Amino acid sequence: MERLKELRLNHIEKANNVKDFDIISLGSETCWKNVPSIEEVKEICSKPKSQIKIVLPFVPQQNLDAAKKYIDTLFLQNKNIIVIFNDLGLLSYAAQKENKNVVLGLGRYFDWSYNWIPWKEDILLGESENIVNFVNSTTLYDRNKISFYKKMNIKVIEIEMSKSTNKIVKWFANYGIDVHVHINEKLVAITRACPCKRIFGESICKRCGENLLKLEFSKKWIPQTSFITNEERYIVDPETNKKFPLLFLKGNIIFRINTDYSEVEMRNLECSTVIVDDSFREVLSDANRI
Repeated sequence: MERLKELRLNHIEKANNVKDFDIISLGSETCWKNVPSIEEVKEICSKPKSQIKIVLPFVPQQNLDAAKKYIDTLFLQNKNIIVIFNDLGLLSYAAQKENKNVVLGLGRYFDWSYNWIPWKEDILLGESENIVNFVNSTTLYDRNKISFYKKMNIKVIEIEMSKSTNKIVKWFANYGIDVHVHINEKLVAITRACPCKRIFGESICKRCGENLLKLEFSKKWIPQTSFITNEERYIVDPETNKKFPLLFLKGNIIFRINTDYSEVEMRNLECSTVIVDDSFREVLSDANRI
């Protein structure tokens, strides 16, 4: 079966120029301000060719009523839409509604694990092969969780590419759940306090994701060991530097490039859909990964 290709856009303006992708997705895993407006959803739904996916973040209480109204409107659309949830409360609300055109899915925020940590090998040092394989898998790899999410009509999950992906895809297929795989980037950390907004001001929100900020480790902070005020608190530590890959800040998420799999494993990937984040297409010039 030929894999579908999904392009995750930061802004709807680029949707008119999308070529060679089967699915267009808009929205955010972590910030309500980056969710497309209902008018934009209607606009993109009017495009005849592509499948549409809307990604919704975890939602603070102050945005909950607006989020519920947003879902109400999504369920009134006639075009087939995949809606990805990263908030359990919002998912529970949507699961009570019916529209055969709307497919519910789980975002990777539900897959929080040690697998996000770049230095996970140090944490897993000395652990058995079974433990290492378990941590490198997905935290959704649980029959009780799947039973729970099936009751909420989940049909799609999003995970990140790893050496265990094909095994995960086959396991979820037994439960009638389709797996969409992020192939280029991996989550490292998420915060509700947005560093980009703090640095650049609220105007950056409208352009979030257009330019990734590179984070490169330079010095390690050490605790103060004396009362001498001019003591150097930051030191260069080559061994620590090796453990920190080049990181990328996008809004309130830190990513790294996913190097956890080989080209052979990519070619043999058996999932139905691969996800390409438009923010990383300029960072990654290797067309084989896109």
